Amino acid sequence: MSAVCVYQNPWFSQCLSGTPPPAGPPNIWFNFGDSLSTTGFNITGPLPNTLNPLGNPPFPGVTEVGGENWVGFATASFNNTVVLTYNFANSNATIARATLTPTSSSAQPYVTSLVDQVDLFLSSVGNASESAPWTSANALFSIWMGSQDISLGFNTQQDQSSSSDTLIATYCTQVERLYNSGARNFLFANIPPLDRSPAMLNQSSTTQSLFKSSIDTFNLNLQARLASFQSAHNDIQTFLWDTNAQIANILDNPLYFEIQDITSYGPGDYTFWATEDLPGGKYIQPINHAHCKPIVSSQCLRINSSGGT
Repeated sequence: MSAVCVYQNPWFSQCLSGTPPPAGPPNIWFNFGDSLSTTGFNITGPLPNTLNPLGNPPFPGVTEVGGENWVGFATASFNNTVVLTYNFANSNATIARATLTPTSSSAQPYVTSLVDQVDLFLSSVGNASESAPWTSANALFSIWMGSQDISLGFNTQQDQSSSSDTLIATYCTQVERLYNSGARNFLFANIPPLDRSPAMLNQSSTTQSLFKSSIDTFNLNLQARLASFQSAHNDIQTFLWDTNAQIANILDNPLYFEIQDITSYGPGDYTFWATEDLPGGKYIQPINHAHCKPIVSSQCLRINSSGGT
């Protein structure tokens, strides 16, 4: 049997019945994502190693949050074992280029999609080698994508229900490709409450409500499809990180998390939003403590076998 773990808030996580996790902690991590996760990794540069677990650029990489992001924290700061992270995430990435093409600037004419990222993984380190010594037992595969697709689709007034179905079908096809390559341990993250971002706060309440509905539709569909994926494979472990609920909790209780500003954006330890639509700064700590702890110490996927953060 397989196990599905749903982490709902900083105080509660639940792992459904299933087999225990593999004997050893995963020490190879393959991540796929967008601006929320990118560290500027280039597969043609130095690969992850014990001196720099992100490979390139030098730790913590080049992020969109002005410093170490959740990938850096989960790789090093909240682990006392070696985790080598191959982070294929790219700024502004979408799930499928054919579905929605990101608006690109002259400085960034090409942005990868999830399909592109999985293609790159399969063509570079998809087969275990000395440079990427991963196995089904020691490797974790994670995906945090969809924010860009939903934002672009909403701005172009696409049918959100049909668009969500198309996006998630493409998403799950990529998950199957990873499974076929040998992936057995999965971490998925849903879309944060971007309807509460500074970019949306100057919009009408009706617009905010419609955007929230688009996000909720995607998240519900994603959870349902991932449950089907889990049911179809009895040899996997999946973990769903509910970033929407966690970030909503922070925005509802900013003082508890020592955050002073949740409506504007910019640098600073007490400002929640790094950009007009990207969480950053102080959010990294509560989100990462909440997110990493179940991975390292519960019945779910393990990066740190000792427990504790």
